[in-house]
Amino acid sequence: ERRLYVRDLDEPAARALPGTEGALAPFFSPDGEWVAFFADVSSLEKVPVNGGPVATVATGNLRSSRGTWTEDGWIVVTQPVGNRPGELLRVRADGGSLEPVKTSDDDARDPVSTVSSVPGSPALLLTIGTWGRTSSDSDGRAVAIQSVESGQRRELAPGGNRPRFLESGHVVYRHSGRLMAGKLHADGTKLTGTPIPLEGVTGGQEVAWFDVSRNGVMTFLPRRDDGQRTRLAQTDRNGRTTPLVADLNGGDPRLSPDGTRLALNQQQDVWVMDLGRGALTRISSAPGEDETATWSPYGRWIAWAGSRPGEPRALFRRRSDGSGAEEQLWSDERHFHVASWTDAGIVLTVADPETEWDVVLLDPDGPVEATPLLSQTFNESSARVSPDGRLLAFVSDETG
Repeated sequence: ERRLYVRDLDEPAARALPGTEGALAPFFSPDGEWVAFFADVSSLEKVPVNGGPVATVATGNLRSSRGTWTEDGWIVVTQPVGNRPGELLRVRADGGSLEPVKTSDDDARDPVSTVSSVPGSPALLLTIGTWGRTSSDSDGRAVAIQSVESGQRRELAPGGNRPRFLESGHVVYRHSGRLMAGKLHADGTKLTGTPIPLEGVTGGQEVAWFDVSRNGVMTFLPRRDDGQRTRLAQTDRNGRTTPLVADLNGGDPRLSPDGTRLALNQQQDVWVMDLGRGALTRISSAPGEDETATWSPYGRWIAWAGSRPGEPRALFRRRSDGSGAEEQLWSDERHFHVASWTDAGIVLTVADPETEWDVVLLDPDGPVEATPLLSQTFNESSARVSPDGRLLAFVSDETG
């Protein structure tokens, strides 16, 4: 089971932190004595580095959130895509209620995926989504800086992401797999000169993840090369596995009812592949993340969950041959996935702030509101309907 481990850099072994089972996205306190983390979709926790009781800092809708711990005792976190995906939340590190950080209405439309503090300054470094804006490159992301006091946000590096601040005054960030460094101007609104690649630090390797301590020690994880990446494959009943015809590494593959086509997520869009020919059809292309593509009972439609900048998460559908335009069927402030599509309707798993993951049913031809199927105080997820449409299989943590 996933849990947090801590390892001193001069020691060969890591030690587990009890009580952190299922932890996600950890980050240190400024003094290095605590680690904060997200326990599930609705809880921010902290634990002493040397072990001790886990304490709850705040609760709320924190799915896919990332955080940072500032020198003046605040924890600032990102929030899921919704009406204001670019608005940050903060809470005192010793516990309390989450409150919004001052952000302009325009800036609140650009989703924020990472946040890190700038020691000695009331500023935050961000990775923002910039879909559809000409100021950024095709990557759709940028490094930005925001004042906590004024709420003013400025873009620093188009195409960059995961920025970290050095005491030398440089901002280190990732761009197209390379680590870059640029000097932050004294006014904190731009980088001076041309950012330089840190090839001497990385040995020319592309970087997947990295972090930098306040005293300048860097750790990084090299990106895997093409020969090591995950590939989609098919396995027959005798255990023989062969790669699919197309060179794809997408996620959440779903077979069509007749078994001839595959729907999958790749680079935040939905695609359909003909298994015999390897031909690809793009189903979604709008800005935002599209995932959990699911076939209608007879394979004519694809439904999926999608996030559009500045809008609530929504359920979309389009003909599986790529004809016509996408249609929005339903929207909700909560995060949800498409689980199955049957003659009875579309089955969704929904992250509810009170009852956690639930399973609901939606009529695709006239959805006004979803009908709860499983909405207990336990997590119910990964729902699948049987081929005859009569039974529902799902995962639950009811037993602990």
